[in-house]
Amino acid sequence: MQNQVLTTLIPQLVKNGGKFFSFNYENKQGENATHTLQVASYEKALERDLTKLDSVQYEENETFDKATFDLAKEELRKSMEMALGKEKKTREFENRSNGQKDAYTSVPGAPGVAIHEDTKTIKLFCLARQKKVHKEGVYKKVNSAPKTVAKNKIKSKLTKWKRFTLSNVVNATMQGETIQLEQL
Repeated sequence: MQNQVLTTLIPQLVKNGGKFFSFNYENKQGENATHTLQVASYEKALERDLTKLDSVQYEENETFDKATFDLAKEELRKSMEMALGKEKKTREFENRSNGQKDAYTSVPGAPGVAIHEDTKTIKLFCLARQKKVHKEGVYKKVNSAPKTVAKNKIKSKLTKWKRFTLSNVVNATMQGETIQLEQL
């Protein structure tokens, strides 16, 4: 299937860059859904999110207080600024960033498309626009720290980026044309 993705789907993504496409996807938790996505510039979206971050306001809740919210917001801002090169990168950020660079090889001419070096699976990183769930998945209960919950709440107000492993894709639709892919 990897060959089919490289020869069929990725050239279409490059040709139709910035346009919408959709595919059926089943994740590790068994959720099956149709996702509508858009290939777009991560840097431009980060710039927009950095501007939009100021407008995200604290909402009273039982999980985190305003001080925790403010700290989470500031850490997200700093992370975005480091990703954009506007802020000096911390050693932890550099290590995480280098780990990602070493793990993936970008596909030339296909923004947001990379191949994982160890597993050889194709990863697609793009904007999530719509999701229609056909079968619910089974998810473990997660007990996140208050600051993590605050960060997730803030992120929910910003651009929604998704990373997909294309070995789990059954078919894709772009410009009304369905591209059937075999599932591994």
